[in-house]
Amino acid sequence: MREILIGAYDDFRGIPILFDTDVNAPALAEFTVQEEESKATGAPVPASSAYITIGTGIGVGLVINHGSVKGLLHPEAGHVLVQPRPGDESFPGTCPFHGRCVEGMCSNGAMSTRLGITHSQLPELPDDHEIWDICAYYIAQLCMNLVLIASPETIRIGGGVMKRTVLYEKTRKITLQLLNGYIVSPLLTEEGIDHFIGPSRWGDHAGIVGAAFLAKLAHDQQTAK
Repeated sequence: MREILIGAYDDFRGIPILFDTDVNAPALAEFTVQEEESKATGAPVPASSAYITIGTGIGVGLVINHGSVKGLLHPEAGHVLVQPRPGDESFPGTCPFHGRCVEGMCSNGAMSTRLGITHSQLPELPDDHEIWDICAYYIAQLCMNLVLIASPETIRIGGGVMKRTVLYEKTRKITLQLLNGYIVSPLLTEEGIDHFIGPSRWGDHAGIVGAAFLAKLAHDQQTAK
């Protein structure tokens, strides 16, 4: 892969390069800042975090034991299957592979298809439109599944759909309802959930910040040799 990108240009051969996904990179950047802040304040240092981006598609980056998760491939948690929201059983989902997966139920394409409008018209809808309750229900199922499977210590959510900031409060509330007290943690309470599920600190710039973080990490690894 490195040779494909830099070709035969000798001037680039000494430049360190790291590869990761467009969601793992922001997840690593978010986690590293959380880790540094915890050390600075004397708070317990985290070992895990999740980053979700919700837009045209839905992607999930995972950091577990201080490193991004890669194995058979990379996490594709946006395609986990979800249960229909009560009253939403007739919508088949828009994912061509899985139908009713998270992406097929609440990506911007799924929401615009439900309403018979274009993506660009979604921002015109009011905060109290039912579509945001529907969307939050499926985001909350994704958050619940991440808690049960990967046990991240924080979940950060970004992407174009999350510019509708009312989704954060709705998602937090439904996540607690779905977990129903099964996981006992101060973070999974009405008092702690705001810290557990929140926006990316970099907003629309999360992707490019993640890429810059990988570049810094590659540089630091090379100079440490």
